[in-house]
Amino acid sequence: MRRVFLAVGLISAAGCAEIRDVFTAHSDMAAEAGNQQLPAERVAELLVRTKGVQVSPEAAEFISNVWVDYTLFAEAVASGTLPDDSASIAEVMWSNLAELKATHWYDTLLARRAPANPSLADSVYAADSVRVFQHILFRVSPDAPSEERGATRRKAEQTLSRVQRGADFGTLAGQLSDDPGSRRNAGFLPPTARGGFVTAFDSAGWTLTPGGLSGVVETPFGYHIIYRPDPGMVRERLQAWHTQQVGARLDSIYLDDLGKASNLEVKSSAPALMRAAVRDPRGKHDSQKKLSTFDGGGLTVEEFLRWVQTPELNAAAGQIGSLEDEQLTRFAEMLSTNVLLLRQADSAGITVDAVEWESIEAFYHAAVDTLRMALGLNSDVTDSTVALAERLDVAALKIDDFFSRLTQGRVRLRPLPSSLAAMLRARSAYRVHPTGLTRAVDLAQGMQAETPAGAETPPSPALKPAPGPPPIPGTQAGEE
Repeated sequence: MRRVFLAVGLISAAGCAEIRDVFTAHSDMAAEAGNQQLPAERVAELLVRTKGVQVSPEAAEFISNVWVDYTLFAEAVASGTLPDDSASIAEVMWSNLAELKATHWYDTLLARRAPANPSLADSVYAADSVRVFQHILFRVSPDAPSEERGATRRKAEQTLSRVQRGADFGTLAGQLSDDPGSRRNAGFLPPTARGGFVTAFDSAGWTLTPGGLSGVVETPFGYHIIYRPDPGMVRERLQAWHTQQVGARLDSIYLDDLGKASNLEVKSSAPALMRAAVRDPRGKHDSQKKLSTFDGGGLTVEEFLRWVQTPELNAAAGQIGSLEDEQLTRFAEMLSTNVLLLRQADSAGITVDAVEWESIEAFYHAAVDTLRMALGLNSDVTDSTVALAERLDVAALKIDDFFSRLTQGRVRLRPLPSSLAAMLRARSAYRVHPTGLTRAVDLAQGMQAETPAGAETPPSPALKPAPGPPPIPGTQAGEE
């Protein structure tokens, strides 16, 4: 009975021509994009010949989707339709814009609640629950030979003698310390509460009075010389630390209050919808089902996918399928709060300035130019004196050549910015055929079984233009 209802759902959502296509095998083609086809045999070859790639349905789908993105990108370059106007760049780079606007809004709130005040830093210094130290580290492994440890300790003792004779501690730290993080900062460590260092360092550091210098202190990292600067030397650092602490508290309180004030509520169906979306992001990319509701709106599956495809959250997307409902509910709440925060920033008229926008535009153009160069999309693809059909054919050959070079280890994949890939797919026709992917995996497994160890896999046919008109616009992967 369930299969009948599924079929009814398909029929109600598609025209007769599309339904006939749903039941068409397409086992010889893994994907189509624009006017090009990706044969299942070509995907099989790429699976077998590309080092580090396992023959699996997931790998076949990944390769096919990268091919779709590259092909649509190449066709946009050849036809001169690659997004280049300010509105399109803003859409592609929306996560960068959102981060900047959120940062500016937070800065506005912090300025109201945590005004700069040097006396606060002096109060923190006097309270003595947090200290700022400078140190010089001479690194040596705990299991190093005694001769090596002795030589390293002597170097530390000689440096300590130089400091005691009046040498500048920060200068020596910049020259000699084996701690790369603090070495770049005159040996300064960030403000840290007692107990925040390894025991030997912590104990020695907390015995120092203002302006005090330790002896040579041994820890599992090696030998340290520790200096406690006086209040005037660390006032700005403690002031910045205090502002950061206020900001962290503001984050928590403000975001909680924001959700409550907007009647934010995550739906019970949200975890299941989120798992389904990350399993089939292209099939769910325009879903308007709501994960949450709040005054004046809610977080949709489409918006959720947009967030998890950002560089900041993309790594988390792979973990969503294994998270508990409670964790996913909290994640949906967090993303919904982000939306509310940006809405407040917009209401307050928060924008990026001209310099920031120029930086975003430059970043976008640099990413596009880097990908164009990697794919070999040069003047022979963009020359307007050449007929468009010829330019598109050359672009297709360039993409095929890129994948050939990929199998030889001469190039590496450079994914499109996720928002740019989504925009190109929304503007163009493409498909990924599950039956073709299955065929590709079967062929690849056959190639592995038949090819003697160390022998070259015979080449597969090159990509070729699809016969007839382009695929039906808007058809998504997995619709067969």
